[in-house]
Amino acid sequence: MVVPIIAMAIMVMYYLWSVAWAAQNAHIRARECVLHDDQYVAADEHCNAPFAGSNYTRADSNSFSFSGGASDESLPVFGRADTIRTSAVITSE
Repeated sequence: MVVPIIAMAIMVMYYLWSVAWAAQNAHIRARECVLHDDQYVAADEHCNAPFAGSNYTRADSNSFSFSGGASDESLPVFGRADTIRTSAVITSE
């Protein structure tokens, strides 16, 4: 009786670790996307980055906002993989 409960607890901990890892990876890629444009995201995702190519935005009295998003999938646990989506925003406010 104890072995199935321990096995289930280990599977649940592995699943939570997998989701946390995917969320952290997606967050890092979204942040890098905001700073360095589309190098760190999938082809269908787009970023509005301040330092992309010749796009150098001055941070003077005008307000600005740059945003980007990324997604990642967790490892399949119980036959299912979750997609984690996140976004990052840099503003001058």
